[in-house]
Amino acid sequence: MLRRDFLSRMTAAGLGAAAIPTRLRADEPNAPAAPRDVIRMAFAGVRGRGSDLMKEWAKMKDVQIVAIADPDENVLGKAMKVAADAGGQKPAYEKDIRKILDDKSIDAVVVATPNHWHSLASIWALQAGKHVYCEKPISHNYWEGARLVEAAKKYNRVCVTGTQRRSSAAIASAIAYMQAGKLGRVKVGRGIYYGKRASIGKKPDAAVPVGVDYNLWQGPAAEHAFNPNRFHYEWHWNWEYGGGDLANNGVHYLDVIRWGLNKNELPKRSLSLGGRYLFNDDGVTPNTQLAWYDYGDCQMMCEIRNFVSEPYRVEKPGVIFECENGYLVADGTTHAAFDLKWNKIETFTGGSDHYRRFIDACKKGSLDTPENHISQGHLTTAVCHIGNISYRTAEERPFDGAESLFKDNPTLAEAYGRLTEHLTKSNVDLKTEKIRIGKALEFDAKTETFPGDAKATALLRREYRAPFSVPEKV
Repeated sequence: MLRRDFLSRMTAAGLGAAAIPTRLRADEPNAPAAPRDVIRMAFAGVRGRGSDLMKEWAKMKDVQIVAIADPDENVLGKAMKVAADAGGQKPAYEKDIRKILDDKSIDAVVVATPNHWHSLASIWALQAGKHVYCEKPISHNYWEGARLVEAAKKYNRVCVTGTQRRSSAAIASAIAYMQAGKLGRVKVGRGIYYGKRASIGKKPDAAVPVGVDYNLWQGPAAEHAFNPNRFHYEWHWNWEYGGGDLANNGVHYLDVIRWGLNKNELPKRSLSLGGRYLFNDDGVTPNTQLAWYDYGDCQMMCEIRNFVSEPYRVEKPGVIFECENGYLVADGTTHAAFDLKWNKIETFTGGSDHYRRFIDACKKGSLDTPENHISQGHLTTAVCHIGNISYRTAEERPFDGAESLFKDNPTLAEAYGRLTEHLTKSNVDLKTEKIRIGKALEFDAKTETFPGDAKATALLRREYRAPFSVPEKV
């Protein structure tokens, strides 16, 4: 079990010196945080998601926004306005997150950087004695996510992630209903993300914009010339920094599915297929993807489509649990149970206090809701990583005859059939185009490898660029 492996690694790690001594607290690294009446927060990354998150906390009377770190000074306007509108003090600004971590008065750090910074920035913050809210996905690769879990345990700080559906009362009620057996055995959990996107086109390398510390922005990633299609937001579609829409949006739905299936370990087998169609651009991640996971007693999958598609059972992106005696749906607007003929039999309501929960935990110095712990975020993020690794290590093959690969799995065959039908309706010529179909990878949590597959195992971590290296021992 992955969780058991984490606990043994945490115990073995002990309380020795961390890799960055200047970031350590003066007291014992696992000393409990002192209770606080007001939480002083810092934000790392504020161009998009960071500023949106700031709005949630800025309106709370027991929160002060005191510092911002972002390597691009051109994106500060929105964040500074949020802070000003809340009537608080003007936050201090630094390009380098390490400088704000030296401020001992800061209680909590929100990490809303691009993915390739998530784990390292969070680990540094934990080593500095801060509580951490790390946006999803919590890592760029499996290995560094496991180190983040170790750091949260070692430094004894609240550390949660941005899979906010975990705090939805409606979804919690729906899952409790299903887990009580009201719909019979759960057979399949299916995540649906059909979100239209446009091609990012092709752009030449260019000069670094004034006000941007591009070396700092690249951080742990390999050094490249500046290119707009590897920078703001478009980094999502480049493996160097992101994980495509499976890690960007699919992570939300896979998290709810894993929660509903009550699986606190990684799947026995994982397979992914798809491609990047119609877009002749600089993006390299798939815009059409099917990720499938086998737990032995049930299956889980996520369907990603980035151009117009007919809906499948849900009005908006969401989750469908297929059970022996009916279905459970959670799609953002509908949280309901249905019988086998899709007649609604139960509705679930309730809001979310996700952001409030984090502040209350910081004030107390501990987390009362373990379902939101970073270890849960790591498991779901890891599901995305291994799905993407299956895709990345696959070979292209013709569509013709590919359906025979799934003849022994009706669930996967049905999803593949709908995918090819969607591509045909979208004017993708299946006679000339090809599809990547990965093999079913089996992950060994104890060794953190895919046994017998060196190519896939190599993608479980990255080569880091000094001095932005995730430490071997946190």
